Amino acid sequence: MWLAIDTSADQAAVAVGDAGGPRAERSLRGARQHAAQLLPMIDVVLAEAGASLETLDGVLLADGPGSFTGLRVGAAVAKGLAAAHGLEVRTAPALLVLAAGALPPHRGPVLALTDALRGDVYAAVYDVQETSVSVVRAPTVVTAGDAALLAARGAATVGTVHESILAAVAAQLAGPRLQAPMAPAAVLLQLLDRRGALTPVADIGRWEPAYGRPAEAQRKWEEAHGRPLPDPASDAG
Repeated sequence: MWLAIDTSADQAAVAVGDAGGPRAERSLRGARQHAAQLLPMIDVVLAEAGASLETLDGVLLADGPGSFTGLRVGAAVAKGLAAAHGLEVRTAPALLVLAAGALPPHRGPVLALTDALRGDVYAAVYDVQETSVSVVRAPTVVTAGDAALLAARGAATVGTVHESILAAVAAQLAGPRLQAPMAPAAVLLQLLDRRGALTPVADIGRWEPAYGRPAEAQRKWEEAHGRPLPDPASDAG
């Protein structure tokens, strides 16, 4: 069995199961709760599934782009579990989770969108098939008005951005509108059986999530000081 974690957005979700589906799952909304509630949620789903950290095959993680703080929380937990219990970690882009778990299930190109703040969106296009997933357009940051330019006409649209953005993009593409999955962690489990969906992390100690863009606090600091924020790991500090 695998532990699946998605903290890339306002909803935090965890599940325990395999490619056949979850044996237990939990979710909550409110990004400010991720740090306090993620580990208790994991304890609950492990208990409900009759599993333990020692019996898991590994951890599946949605690794962004998305909420900087949310991704940090999920990454920290995955790294800690991997180090303490020798677990394998596999990752998938959060936008791929949206596309692969969209409802109704769609076979073909799907443009997935999430909020990147300041009028921008994170966007990616995936060709979702029954046994495989291929990247048509890797995750990127674009203005909401340019999102439809990333996909071919007729592609499906799914996302967690404002309804007005989704409606406008779908109209431009003249393709179907899909609903975002209610249980993103369970989608990670489904990706175990799809070629090209999950990436094993070779060096968990050096790995970091794909944040998509700097944190808001970093952006504000750099604007106020007129220079890049120093890397705390560098000699300059």
